[in-house]
This record gives sequence, C-alpha cells and structure tokens, in this order.
Amino acid sequence: RSANSNQEDPQKCLVELVLGEDGSPFSLQNFNFISNIVSHISGGSGLVLTCTSEKEIIFDHCNFQSNKASNNNGGGLSLVTSEINDKLNFTFNTCNFIGNQATNGGALFITTTNDFNIESCTFDNNIATTSAGAIYINIGAIPEERTIHITRCIFTHNQAQSQEVNRYPSGIYL
Repeated sequence: RSANSNQEDPQKCLVELVLGEDGSPFSLQNFNFISNIVSHISGGSGLVLTCTSEKEIIFDHCNFQSNKASNNNGGGLSLVTSEINDKLNFTFNTCNFIGNQATNGGALFITTTNDFNIESCTFDNNIATTSAGAIYINIGAIPEERTIHITRCIFTHNQAQSQEVNRYPSGIYL
C-alpha cells in the first residue's frame, strides 16, 4: 500500500480512482504516499479522485511524506472539488503529513464547497513557497455555510516562504 515516485513521467498522476455511485463511504487505510514528485495539474502526491455521486472519502492512518508538487498546490495531497466532484466529503483521521512541498498548502490543499474533518493528524516540516506551510483551504463562495473541523492535530515546523508573512501564514490559510 505504497505509492512511490513516477520518475519516468512526472506529468502523469500515480493513482486515479473513479468511485462508483453506490453512496457508500470509500476508505484508504494505512496507505503511504512517499517521495513522489508530481507536476501534473492535480498537484499533491499524484492521487486523483473522481466521483459522480455523493461520496464520503476517509483517509485513515495514511502517511504523506516527502512529496513535492512542482509548481503546483498540495505537496502531500490536493483535493479540489468541481462540477464533477462537488459531492465529495472528506475525513482525515490520524494521518501524517511530513516534509511535503508545494506552492500553496505544503502538506494539504483543499478547495471544496462541502464540509470536511481533519482529526488527530500531524503536520510537520511542510513547506509552501507562497502560502500555508501546512493546510491551504478554499471553501467556496459562501463560507458561512461550511463546517470545517480540525481537531486534536499537531502542527510543528511548517513554513510559508513568501515575503508577505502577515498575509500568508505558515500554518493554516483559510
């Protein structure tokens, strides 16, 4: 259950999951994304999720370590909902995001119009060249209608390397 770098063609995603329409949750448990370099538009560690119906995605005890999104967002993982994926709901439970790099969201980049949960996760030594060394969150046009739970997480040594420190935080950008 590990995904390692696709050095031959970093333009390709490593894993694409097309999820069915049964409505049941989909869980990735004890999965490791380690030392991946991705310049694909999806960013992140090379995981692309596509779903055409309402679906809950659960990341449980997963490790995202030493991944790099070259000139893109979400070094560890990038989750972007769209017209196709507007019904994805995310939960991260006891995941580790360590030593990842990206333009925005060194560890995790999330753009969604849905609620999501991040529980008991560790964010350590992640780097964003612009904003949010740990987590970059874009919650859509009507933020007051969104519920985001980030509980019992540990944030250490994350960096945003932008010169505008007050505008671009090293921890979480919302």
